[in-house]
Amino acid sequence: MSDSLRLQILEIVQRSRKAARLYSSSLTRVNAENLEVNEKLYLTEIQTKQWHDANQQLVKYLTVALNQANSVRLRQGVLDYFFEVKGILEDINRELVSSQTLLIIASESGDYLRAYQLSRHLVKLNAQLQAFQANFYELNRAVKNLVKQSELSPSKELDEAIELQNEGEEHGQDKTCRPSQGNVVEFRRRQA
Repeated sequence: MSDSLRLQILEIVQRSRKAARLYSSSLTRVNAENLEVNEKLYLTEIQTKQWHDANQQLVKYLTVALNQANSVRLRQGVLDYFFEVKGILEDINRELVSSQTLLIIASESGDYLRAYQLSRHLVKLNAQLQAFQANFYELNRAVKNLVKQSELSPSKELDEAIELQNEGEEHGQDKTCRPSQGNVVEFRRRQA
C-alpha cells in the first residue's frame, strides 16, 4: 500500500515540476519604466510567479518526503505538508478578506493610490490562493487514499479537512477557502 502512495506522490511531483517549468518559461521581465504600458503583463507575471513558487514548494516538500526510506515517514511528510498547505490557505484567505476591506475603505475615502497598491496586492494574494488550492487538492487526493486504504487512522482535523473538500467538490468549490476568480492553470488528469 505504501508503494501506491509513493507512486501517487511521484506523479504529483512530476506534474508539479512540469507546471513549474511551464510557469518559469512564461515569466518575462518587465521594465519598470514602461510599467503603465505593461501593467497587465506585470500583473500576469505576478500571478505566474506565485503559481511557479507554489509548485516549486510542493516539489521540494514532496521530494524530501519521497527520500524517506521508511513508508511511515513518507506518510508523515505528506500529512505535515497537507496541514501546512491548509494553514497557508487559511492565512491567505484572512489576508484577502482584510485587504479587500481596506481596498473598499481606501476607494470610498478617495485614497486611490492606496486602492491601487491594495489592488495589486490582491492580485498576488489571489494567485497564491489559486496555487495553494491546487496543491491542497493534489495532497487531499493522496490523503483520502491513505484513509481509504486504512494506512492512516483519521484524526478530527483530518476528517474536517477532507469533509470540507468533499462538500466543496459537491458544490464545485473548495470550502477551505473562499472561491477565487481568475485564470487558473489546472493540472491535467490521467484518464484511467
